[in-house]
Amino acid sequence: MPLKVYTVTTLGAPRNHIGVFVETSPTNGSGQFFNVEGNVLTGMEYISRPHPKPEDMPEFVEKKLIGEVDENEVGRLEDVCRKVEVPGVQLRLNGSQIDETKPLRRCTEWTKEVVDLLLEEGVVKQGASTVSTV
Repeated sequence: MPLKVYTVTTLGAPRNHIGVFVETSPTNGSGQFFNVEGNVLTGMEYISRPHPKPEDMPEFVEKKLIGEVDENEVGRLEDVCRKVEVPGVQLRLNGSQIDETKPLRRCTEWTKEVVDLLLEEGVVKQGASTVSTV
């Protein structure tokens, strides 16, 4: 059975947060959320966890459809998420960049790279009614 795959944005401080959401339970809208958490001072970590229906959360901002993944391919989707490098420590305490030759990467950049790779590897398939997000 195909499952819908979205990017989900929630309110955050100082920036909003974004990750990939797979709606594994269409009857109640809940699913699995794949994202990186942390910051550019301490680095980030990859986290995958069960997630309620995004629209029911007070911090919900936006949900955009990416495409669909076959129910049997959710493990492969997670493998792709783990392939994308997690943003590490990028700033010193004084706010200067550790490596000025590289742009800062946060959850937004990580999510875009994941979405691009999911589509490129054919794990997530776009239909006529789906649009790429991020």
